[in-house]
Amino acid sequence: KAFDKAVGDYDFVERLAALFMVASSADLTLTDDELESAIDHIKDTLDTLGSERNARVIVHRGMAAAVGIEDFIDDTVDIFANYLSVGARYNIYRQMLEVASADDDLNEDEKDRITDIGEQWFDDEDNSVQLQYPDDFFDD
Repeated sequence: KAFDKAVGDYDFVERLAALFMVASSADLTLTDDELESAIDHIKDTLDTLGSERNARVIVHRGMAAAVGIEDFIDDTVDIFANYLSVGARYNIYRQMLEVASADDDLNEDEKDRITDIGEQWFDDEDNSVQLQYPDDFFDD
């Protein structure tokens, strides 16, 4: 109940979608591949939750909130830090990297934005959390 109260009018999945959108558009572009990757990740999350909601609508709602509501992303980062486990936050961190790199171009602006979020979520005691992709991530 405390989590539901904290997230307010935008639930977990919508806030997750907003993080994907902010991470993948940090370079001021959002490619079709990044958008589709975000939708796919949201679909997976909805499936896990047993929800039949429309992932595309949720991603667009999250994007609108991220752009239109002052401090929405900062609030989302704080809410997730306070209510989600380190493991859950790490999975979201990795998913943000996957969405932002869906166009095979994880550029410095996207890396910096995602790393900024990661640094707010993980402290030095979480030394098992690696805030970068492995060097061979893009090797086929």
